[in-house]
Amino acid sequence: VMAGIEALHLLQDQNSSNTSQKSSSATVAEVAGVRKNAAGDLAACIIALATNGAIVLVCVLVAAYLRQQMPSMYEHNMAVHKTLLPPPDGLSAWIHHCWDLPVDAIIKYSTLDHGMLIEFMLLAMRIMQAVGVPLVI
Repeated sequence: VMAGIEALHLLQDQNSSNTSQKSSSATVAEVAGVRKNAAGDLAACIIALATNGAIVLVCVLVAAYLRQQMPSMYEHNMAVHKTLLPPPDGLSAWIHHCWDLPVDAIIKYSTLDHGMLIEFMLLAMRIMQAVGVPLVI
């Protein structure tokens, strides 16, 4: 970000010093050192995607394992508030259970902040779907 801001300032300085010249010959991307896609960039993108996906998968599996090993830490609200339906046992059963919870239940058994976070995430997913799908197609 700072490199982009510095590049914009550099371009503004060039434009103000060269008033006789109508447009600058260097673009912001050239000044910042950004290059266009080239051969081999797809492989780097796929490797980055696979690495990030593996990290997310490991984090979810660790959280699912720890939920089973330390129920007092991860399921404390169920014991205190007696939730509607406890999540079924299993490594990934909690994902399906949580995905189907209505926002009203989240607000009732957690807080309004948690419910609004879920609403915001749902809105963000709808916006990304409305904007992203037509761009891919």
